[in-house]
Amino acid sequence: KNRRELVARLDETHAALKDVPQDERPGDIAAVAATLARDTYLKHAEKDVKYLTACCLVDVLRIYAPEAPYSNDKLADIFTLITGRLQGLSEFNTANQLCYDRAFYILESLSLYNSHLVLIDLDEGDADGTGGEGGGAQAGVNRLFQQLFTSLPAAVPTKVEKMVLKVMSSAIDACGYISPELLDTVLSPLLATVDGRSALSEEEARAY
Repeated sequence: KNRRELVARLDETHAALKDVPQDERPGDIAAVAATLARDTYLKHAEKDVKYLTACCLVDVLRIYAPEAPYSNDKLADIFTLITGRLQGLSEFNTANQLCYDRAFYILESLSLYNSHLVLIDLDEGDADGTGGEGGGAQAGVNRLFQQLFTSLPAAVPTKVEKMVLKVMSSAIDACGYISPELLDTVLSPLLATVDGRSALSEEEARAY
């Protein structure tokens, strides 16, 4: 499909979906949800298509909450896309402000509706490691946290910081336990260097 037409169609879809109340499901929502989850959209090469698809998908997850209309395998693919688009947060006050605005929309939806908590069920379902990389290590939640940490701009807007903390705290609360891999991701900012030396030793950070 022509890129421009596809982007325009996704923009229209997003505009329509974001106005749908959470407790309402229009007659065509199931077909829209299924279409957005096709690999044609999830694995598209164009940046604008990826961002708009992710924005549409967080709308779908909000509308259907708390039950997502997808299989576990499809949800894993969907959150690979959603998590990756959060990198747009790093474009705050840059020439790519539109990427930031779309990433902000995605983050805000996660913080308000906790749709990212489905990652915990996906990770637990892969606890035996048979489902692929990172089984049993809270891999999906860990990737989300890593993306958030690496995507935040140097001057983090207060509202973004609060939303990130809400997304992370709700996931940690829902996990019930924290894997060593996830713990390392959470603690890593505390081990950041200050004037060439570690602000905290690893032992101090873990005690903290």
